[in-house]
Amino acid sequence: MIFPGVGQRWDMFYLEPETAGMIWMGLGVVLIISEFGIPGAVVIFLGMGAILTGGLAYVGLLPSLEMQFLFWAVSSLIFVILLRNQVKRLFPALERYSPANEDDIAIGRTVDVLKDVQPHNEDGRVRYQGTSWRARSLDRMIPTGDRAKIAGRENLLLLVTRDQSFPEQSDGNSQQENSFG
Repeated sequence: MIFPGVGQRWDMFYLEPETAGMIWMGLGVVLIISEFGIPGAVVIFLGMGAILTGGLAYVGLLPSLEMQFLFWAVSSLIFVILLRNQVKRLFPALERYSPANEDDIAIGRTVDVLKDVQPHNEDGRVRYQGTSWRARSLDRMIPTGDRAKIAGRENLLLLVTRDQSFPEQSDGNSQQENSFG
């Protein structure tokens, strides 16, 4: 049994050499530009292979679509094998990605005490990054309205110490009495 298209030339996909060359070169430029958004130094070589294929198709050296695809695949692979390490050496990443440890970032940050924070009690509350967190003091009681520094974290509990740069509050009742009278 003969299958349609097997052994036959695909005339419906035939393009003039100049048209095919321009399409390949345009594709190559798009691929090279897309390397800026798709890092890894691979897409640029696909683009280089497409531009080379487009140039050869334009002058008529690659007349069929099958030859063009084959040449593009082989030339792109050769570019990747021969040039990828050199390109990566010439353009090293400006900044290496390393996932931040949120605990390390939080340590030393100053927070507002929303509810008294006790050394042996986890009912205290502090405000960190706009959110109220449960807190426990590592040294002594820190009263509401005072400031504390984050010293660590245990799951969703912040471990804090009193912020020494913040003046200690005296009893709230004596402040009101002094201010009114």
